[in-house]
Amino acid sequence: MEFVKVELRHDNHKVGINYWHLEWVTKYRYQMFSKFKYQKLCEACIRKAAKRHNITIHIISVMSEHVHILVTLPKNMTDSKALQVLKGFSAYAFFRNHPKARLRYKGIFQISCSKNFFEIFVILMGIFGGEVVVL
Repeated sequence: MEFVKVELRHDNHKVGINYWHLEWVTKYRYQMFSKFKYQKLCEACIRKAAKRHNITIHIISVMSEHVHILVTLPKNMTDSKALQVLKGFSAYAFFRNHPKARLRYKGIFQISCSKNFFEIFVILMGIFGGEVVVL
């Protein structure tokens, strides 16, 4: 269980928490990230994409064939645009840093994983001393 520090965001006409849980899978569920170094490379590429577009990453978990990420988006960005940015740039950066993967997994990240993705607004399960438990 991981803890996320809660900070309310104060905008012009509202105060609130804006957490998004994004999940996406590799094309055909190929286990591209079964090696630890590929998982870390993918995580670094996602972090770089997020930093470039002012997306705050709270928790990231790269499995062998899918990625879970808990983010806070800028107020001018939609969830689908954030997913497009994260998937597209991370795929581009992953294959630039690991060109041999393109030989084995032709077209895996060309459209950057599969077209299906899952997104929800995270419901806070409990608040303990200013921290949110994400279950």
